[in-house]
Amino acid sequence: MRDAPDTVLPPAIALSVQIAPSRRLRALLFLAALVHAGAASYIVARAAQLAWPWPLAGACCLAAALCAAAAGQPLKMRRIDISKAGAVRLTVQQKLPEGGRAVRLLPGSLLWGQLLVLRFGSLDDAAAAPCTVLVLPDSVGRASFRALAVAMRAIAGHDSAENVQKIG
Repeated sequence: MRDAPDTVLPPAIALSVQIAPSRRLRALLFLAALVHAGAASYIVARAAQLAWPWPLAGACCLAAALCAAAAGQPLKMRRIDISKAGAVRLTVQQKLPEGGRAVRLLPGSLLWGQLLVLRFGSLDDAAAAPCTVLVLPDSVGRASFRALAVAMRAIAGHDSAENVQKIG
């Protein structure tokens, strides 16, 4: 059955990825907090032998507190939906239970083999703060990670080609 030419269909979802918080990253943050706390206690124990021991110990305690606070953040599941046309929707499940918000990939996103640091900006509100999503291989399955990495590279390449055309 054919659709009428004036019928506009919503774009089909080409990829939908559920991103869980990384357990490895959380464990590394707790480990970093323990290392900094241990360094602070070592500095205090050897205070007579070190120059400026109290500021050093204070800096280590601050670093330990920041690492522990980052590791103790509540877990947020995220979902990224990418249409066949390259439109991206981001859903943070504790904030946006409906269909999410339309976003675009911002410059400064990192697309590495084992790490994706995706910076998204809102299409609706240009003044909104960008949202950064860390995707590690243990956040999604291997096939989903690879598919997301390929899709993000394609979107980044398409965006940069459009920018080159606008500038040139």
